[in-house]
Amino acid sequence: MEWEAGRGEITPPVREPARSRLVWRVKPEVEGVLALRLRHQGYNEVFPLFVGRTGQSIGASQSRGISQLLSPRLPPLPPDSRLRSIWIEYPQAGPAWLGWLTVFSLAAAWAANWLFSRWRQRRFCVA
Repeated sequence: MEWEAGRGEITPPVREPARSRLVWRVKPEVEGVLALRLRHQGYNEVFPLFVGRTGQSIGASQSRGISQLLSPRLPPLPPDSRLRSIWIEYPQAGPAWLGWLTVFSLAAAWAANWLFSRWRQRRFCVA
């Protein structure tokens, strides 16, 4: 595994035979649309890595077959690929966003309820 576009730390691969996969930990040093290259015994595959606020969708998986229909974010792997899939796991967001989401949701619900009740009072008010 090496950087095609971008730079940062890439740990040596860890084999997980029970899951039939290799795992690397990648720590990019720059933001943007980066690219990683996987080379092994003449095999060569380049895939994107979205870091920071790139304005593009996160391409978390790239595969062949029915799973491509369920998550069509990246083009399917070529038919001659020795890989079944490439999966990039992004870190989870912290819990702070949940608090803000709750506050804004409650405020929006309160405002919608207030506006609806005012509209209903005007509409059904008999003068």
